[in-house]
Amino acid sequence: MKITLPDGGIKEIKIGNRDMPIENLLKELDINPVGVIVVKNDKIVTEDETVRNEDEIRIIILR
Repeated sequence: MKITLPDGGIKEIKIGNRDMPIENLLKELDINPVGVIVVKNDKIVTEDETVRNEDEIRIIILR
């Protein structure tokens, strides 16, 4: 999956053949879920949604 980080950097990760809750993804990236918006395939989603390898994720920090 392609992830656009809050600093504009891009990270590609593979999570195997399983879905991963966004909450777990944020923990893996060491990003506090409080104060961020997650956009999955151009739609804002909550942290209980899941992601797959083919998804495009953008993480935006609220200020």
